[in-house]
Amino acid sequence: MLSSPKHKSNPLVMVDALKKLDLEHYFVEEISANLDLTYNNMYKTREENDGKLMDVALQFKLLREAGYNVSSDIFQRFLDGNGEFKQSLSEDVEGLISLHEASFLTMGEKILYKANEFSTKHLKSAMRFLGPNDSAFVRHTLDHPYHISLKQYKARHYLKHFHSLKIGDASVSMEELARIEFRSNQLLYQDEFKKIRRWWSDLGLASKLTFARDQILKWYLYSMTTLPGPQLPRIRLEFTKAISFLFIIDDIFDIMGNAEELALFTQTINSWEDSNALPGYMSVCFLALQEVTEGIAQFVEEEYGWNPINFLRRSWSTLCNAFMVESRWFANNQVPSAAEYLTNGVTSSGVPMMMVHLYFLLGHRVTNETANLIEGKSTLISGAAKILRLLDDLGSAKVYT
Repeated sequence: MLSSPKHKSNPLVMVDALKKLDLEHYFVEEISANLDLTYNNMYKTREENDGKLMDVALQFKLLREAGYNVSSDIFQRFLDGNGEFKQSLSEDVEGLISLHEASFLTMGEKILYKANEFSTKHLKSAMRFLGPNDSAFVRHTLDHPYHISLKQYKARHYLKHFHSLKIGDASVSMEELARIEFRSNQLLYQDEFKKIRRWWSDLGLASKLTFARDQILKWYLYSMTTLPGPQLPRIRLEFTKAISFLFIIDDIFDIMGNAEELALFTQTINSWEDSNALPGYMSVCFLALQEVTEGIAQFVEEEYGWNPINFLRRSWSTLCNAFMVESRWFANNQVPSAAEYLTNGVTSSGVPMMMVHLYFLLGHRVTNETANLIEGKSTLISGAAKILRLLDDLGSAKVYT
């Protein structure tokens, strides 16, 4: 059905369903061919000016999220003389859902902000007249937009409503495959969590550092959602180990260590040599960090043929230096400027450290082109880090105000 351009079913509806069911990795070539064909024919459809809202919004969404250069001007046909979306569209629930999803792929376009406001307003209004199942589907769409949610969790919800969606003749097979895929991944994740929980228990930090967080499930979920699917089980486990130390060391700086101890701990991380002067709890943490970091480096060497140990060590050094800056601000009752805070916060968020580990765990080498990425100077990393830092601090501020 995906391969036949003459099939009665809309292939883009199927592509969208496969993506929402988290099955697109089985049909990469077919989906790519469909999107290429859609992109090449898109402006012919635009000239005909007969596209329905759902079809046009679906085209735009799928093409833009796949990286095609598609303009939001495609929605101009749905505006009235005042530059607002036509009121006649307010009863087209399927079209509004597609428009709402497309609106989250904005790159600052005013028309997509209008699309979001218009679709949100009228979908909320439509819920009063829909049946329980359809109303629940619309509510979930509004509360948990697809493009800012986790695919695995959205897939499970989408599957609940799949039978009522107009997919075509393949719906039964797609639903069966989705259920098998979900159950298979569920069993895989459960088995992985048993392994990571056993590692955490054997490490013994939870009993030795009782002041620190003991949230191994939460830390594993970061890996599971960052690296979904059956292809990367060992990488998820190693990545979870690095994430766990990010939180442990953060608690050492925030909860337990005094100024002198933290300075000594940071010096030890920078030199990567154990110090007899370290307090017992810091020494335990550092020795465990050494073991885990060397284990990750050994895994990368066995899998890909090079050892990134120096880069991994440097990422921890950079992180602890940023923690130390914040610790001094706090100890001296110093309020940094917004620029100072955010510059240091990019590093203290832990994102650069995690990205360095992930970069090597996925088998990438350091080249002239990727050096800035490894050093945390890439806007790709700093942008994500700023978002995480501000969201995390905003959450803390709400707790304490």
